[in-house]
Amino acid sequence: MTHTVPDLYFEYTFADDFRDAAKRELFVSVLPLARAARVRAPRNPELAALRAAAEAAFRRACNKAGEPYAALQIAYSESGEPYIKGRPDLGISFSHSGEIGCALLVKTPDKTPVRCGVDVEQIKPEQTRRLSLADRFFPEELTAEYGKAPPEKRAEVFYRLWTRMEATVKMTGEGIGGCRTARIPEEANRREWQLLDNGGNRYAACAVWEYLPPVD
Repeated sequence: MTHTVPDLYFEYTFADDFRDAAKRELFVSVLPLARAARVRAPRNPELAALRAAAEAAFRRACNKAGEPYAALQIAYSESGEPYIKGRPDLGISFSHSGEIGCALLVKTPDKTPVRCGVDVEQIKPEQTRRLSLADRFFPEELTAEYGKAPPEKRAEVFYRLWTRMEATVKMTGEGIGGCRTARIPEEANRREWQLLDNGGNRYAACAVWEYLPPVD
């Protein structure tokens, strides 16, 4: 069955905009109650700032998609992945790293059910840890691609592949335990970005999506 290509709305916001507790609370105070509670929940103010940044990114994505931000009801699956109640044609995902909180909204014009995942990672120079993580988590196809990367590009390639993998297991709900056997979506079903924060730090981000079978 042929489907219309969905619209992808990827947005990100800097956590620095929400580190001030009073400014963050002003933003949170007008959120829908359940989402406000999620931003306020962490005792760690840094995590609260990142969640607020991701929520702000989600609001912007909704505005661009023409969706009623305040009216959308977000719930979480047993594996902890968010979804929008009553709107199988909308897929959502959140991620944060370093100074950036991001959100992805996927919308299918033909109302086909869809799910998605997004991941963002700050690109860091620690080579030993990268090698260890690749050996432990990458599925075979990503291990092979990483192995072909020239030394001067290995950090960039690692994070591009890691976000691809992480976005996939978030989309499927398998989580980190499903990384080694993850079925990475084809190129037509993923988007990748390179980002910079206010301090010049580099980030890789990836979004993936797939259609779901209709419910009988």
